[in-house]
Amino acid sequence: MTIYKITKRGNYGVIGPIPGGKLAGMLLQKMSYTRKGAEYMPHPEWAVVKLYSVKKGVFPWGFANVVDDVMRQWGEYSPDDKYIWEYTIPSVEHWHTPKLRQYQNDAIDALIEHRGGILCMPTGSGKTITALRYIKILNRTATVVVPTLDIKKMWESKLGENDDVRIINYQNPRAATFVATSDIIIFDECHHVAAKSLYNLSMFAKTDSIIVGLSASPVREDGEDMRMFGALGPIVYQISRRDLIEQWYLSDAVVHYYKPLFDTQGDFVYNYVELYDKHIVKNFSRNKMILDAMAQYVAKGRKVLVLVTQIEHGQYLYDASGIEKKIFCHGQSLDRYKNLSEYNCIVASNIFNEGIDLPELDVVILAAGGKSSIQLTQRVGRVLRLKASRHAAIIIDFVDLGPKHLSKHYKRRRELLSQDFEVVEHEQSGATLPSFFG
Repeated sequence: MTIYKITKRGNYGVIGPIPGGKLAGMLLQKMSYTRKGAEYMPHPEWAVVKLYSVKKGVFPWGFANVVDDVMRQWGEYSPDDKYIWEYTIPSVEHWHTPKLRQYQNDAIDALIEHRGGILCMPTGSGKTITALRYIKILNRTATVVVPTLDIKKMWESKLGENDDVRIINYQNPRAATFVATSDIIIFDECHHVAAKSLYNLSMFAKTDSIIVGLSASPVREDGEDMRMFGALGPIVYQISRRDLIEQWYLSDAVVHYYKPLFDTQGDFVYNYVELYDKHIVKNFSRNKMILDAMAQYVAKGRKVLVLVTQIEHGQYLYDASGIEKKIFCHGQSLDRYKNLSEYNCIVASNIFNEGIDLPELDVVILAAGGKSSIQLTQRVGRVLRLKASRHAAIIIDFVDLGPKHLSKHYKRRRELLSQDFEVVEHEQSGATLPSFFG
């Protein structure tokens, strides 16, 4: 009988002795995934990502719970405290504070119980405040890794004077050094850790560090979230958008669907990029509906956000709109650093998907289409922060029953949005917007 023991070294686990045979195969199976599109590759095995090293018995520490389950199912497994990574935290029996909401206190409880892990909390739920309180309780050095400069500025605006917290962009040339010397490492918008560069950065963590992930939507549709779970561990706390709406921590919303016209003649000769350009970016019927909605909601005193993917599309909508106090924000513009609260309408590219905190926004127009559940969650979250009026936010989307891919994307968006919100469909189609604004 073989007794296996696990040692934590940095952010990796090492199994000794190295498992062989069927046990090795089972561990490999549990810590491998196939990238999307494998069926189109000349050698499908190229798409298989193996996060467990059969030859070395090494695995990402985030899969410690997975390894433990496999070993216990397989047979005799005798954990020995001197081989298992542990750390000590201060007594926290009375740390709960009325300054935090109950679910935020519960999230911190979960991080303490599980020694880190991933918090899945909707946009507007206060993930940043929750994480900063957690750091303060543990009273250790911390590095927060963020994907964009906009999110970095948001974190810095919420830091107290005495907070021993370093906020860095993952592209910081000293990022690996900061991660390797911090007691607590927090990855904000942690679904990005699926990217190889961020995954590799997380592996610089020292053996006794605590790693936390924050995201409104950590689970990815492309399967790459296996890498994220390997680096950060499992989801240890989750609360839904609907739960927070019912508790009056987020605004409710109504989704309005409109039916543009689509001329699909000759579409068979186009690729996806060309179809998107024809039916989304340059679709007169669809753009007319967007422009009418922008104007009419601004006239009613609502703050409108129009989200696009292509700068060309955003520039057209911005130029064609007769709205006063409007602004177009994109990655090539510094306008996003202005005080945006003074504008009635914001046209924005993907930079507004994450890290923008504007409670005044209460109408979002999904001009870009798309199907990503992560992007949709982030985009809709921009208008769900609770308003003093407590009126429902408005989400405007389009029945894109044009080419196959765009139609599939529309149906996916509708499926996701209808899980949380009332959906209203307007039967009219064409270039004019139905008069529901009255």
